[in-house]
Amino acid sequence: MPRVAVVICLFTAGLFMSSALFMRSAQAVVYGNLELRWQTNDYDSCGAYTEQRIDLGYRFGDQLSGGILGSLREGDCRQHQLQRFFLQRRLSTPMPMSIKLGRFERIDAAGYYHLDGLQLSAYQDSAEWQFFAGKPQRLTFYAAPEYRLSADERLAGTRLIGVHTRYQMPDWQRAEEDLSRLGMGVRHFWGDGERQTRLDSDFQGRWQYPWTGVEQLDLNAALSIGLDYAELISFDWLSRLYLSKKRFVSLRGMTFDPPDEAVDFRERYVRFYARGRQTHWSLQGQDALHQHLTAGVRLKHILREVEANGFSAELYGRLRSTWGWQFEGLVGLLDVGDERRRQLYLEGEKILSAKSVLTLRGSLIGEDSLLAANKRVAAVELSMDWMLQRGLTLQLAAERAWIDYRDYGDQNRDYRFALRLKYALPASGAEDYR
Repeated sequence: MPRVAVVICLFTAGLFMSSALFMRSAQAVVYGNLELRWQTNDYDSCGAYTEQRIDLGYRFGDQLSGGILGSLREGDCRQHQLQRFFLQRRLSTPMPMSIKLGRFERIDAAGYYHLDGLQLSAYQDSAEWQFFAGKPQRLTFYAAPEYRLSADERLAGTRLIGVHTRYQMPDWQRAEEDLSRLGMGVRHFWGDGERQTRLDSDFQGRWQYPWTGVEQLDLNAALSIGLDYAELISFDWLSRLYLSKKRFVSLRGMTFDPPDEAVDFRERYVRFYARGRQTHWSLQGQDALHQHLTAGVRLKHILREVEANGFSAELYGRLRSTWGWQFEGLVGLLDVGDERRRQLYLEGEKILSAKSVLTLRGSLIGEDSLLAANKRVAAVELSMDWMLQRGLTLQLAAERAWIDYRDYGDQNRDYRFALRLKYALPASGAEDYR
């Protein structure tokens, strides 16, 4: 049995044993879910495989908590992952503090990754401090803006130490719902012969201006600066102006590095435009045209690190019909250098009963490219979800794609079929998380 599988089993047993020891106390809770997946497809090298996933959490009062998230895949692509395995303890000190040890997720200017190490957090009034150190690793299917050579190397070193503070500024508030929060931090990477230091900053703001006809203004921004060469490493800035609760205009600028693999139907046939680091500036507007109809438009200016620049445009809408269906649609085009792409995406969902949901998705794509073959793609997906009993659900998904490579007169017929059985555990204490 793989070492990770042994660790998962032992930790799971430990959680339940700890829960059993404290069953008489209403403070002890074990919760989470177990999944069993089977999938077969012919568009990648994995073919058919079975995967087991475990996601459990443990909490004993307000003092001790922990969690585990892992998977074990058997079949043509054997692999195992342990994404979360930690314990967290609140410390009895004059200032509220907590310490977290093990493997846990972090989200900061480096993106979304897991850290094998420790995190010490302290809280006082409207301020929060964090100290963290350990070995960072990129989570599957996510690439940080800090691009180096490949997806596995997009963190700047094999070791990390950092400190971050976030402070809420009450002086900027005009109403109870207003919020102004500023964060500053430093991260230092080293390992593999490299040393790099990053200065990070983030801001979150929300303000109400009802007397001006503006419902709300949101501003979120984050940037990372390399102190070694005084260079801007990454940034993400989003401002959104709500003219009403259902009407807004937003402006966003960000560095963007697409994942190396698409993870679902929508990404494969809608959002996956190009590889490599790029900067996007986008303007978006959305409005509720009717009680059941919402529509919007998104325009992007795309600046690629490699090759030419260009733009994309998308028109999208969501409709909730009176006969039980909910529809979502998108029409888009991309024009970047010698690459052209036109696409149509449709999705429909219907609740068949209190225990079953049907979802249909379809996409049409026309793509012209000098780097890849010109092609036309038609793809459909059907998925059904059944609740077999409380906490136990079964999902069936079937996907079919017709790919026409016009330059070669060749055609592919790709397919995917998957089954997923998921069980949400009832909490062992007084609470039920299902």
